[in-house]
Amino acid sequence: MDQATPSTASANTLNCALELSKNSWLLAIQFPDREQPSLYPIAGGDAERLMAKLTAAQDRWAKASGALPMITLCYEVGYDAFWLARFLKARGIECLVIDPGSLQVSRRGPKRWVIERLSARRR
Repeated sequence: MDQATPSTASANTLNCALELSKNSWLLAIQFPDREQPSLYPIAGGDAERLMAKLTAAQDRWAKASGALPMITLCYEVGYDAFWLARFLKARGIECLVIDPGSLQVSRRGPKRWVIERLSARRR
């Protein structure tokens, strides 16, 4: 699979993150006009529901801004990582699959799993 080149963030990009597990997915969409991301629980493996949420968010932002935004979605490599990346790429979604071992993490302070749980769920 080709390694994606990160695009330049812009006001016309919907940045999204996905937390994957076998039973459930949590989609976080960061709208440019909001401080906190919108969170959407999705049944694990339900790629059509994921696309419906992404398309609805894209349409909503297009109505507000007057231009169709690009969608960038990232998530950690795992059980559903690569088939999902191919599925999304075929539908025009920029997909970044991240190896968690490649991220620099401070060895001091909260453990990695605590940071992951808090990152998308902050309100």
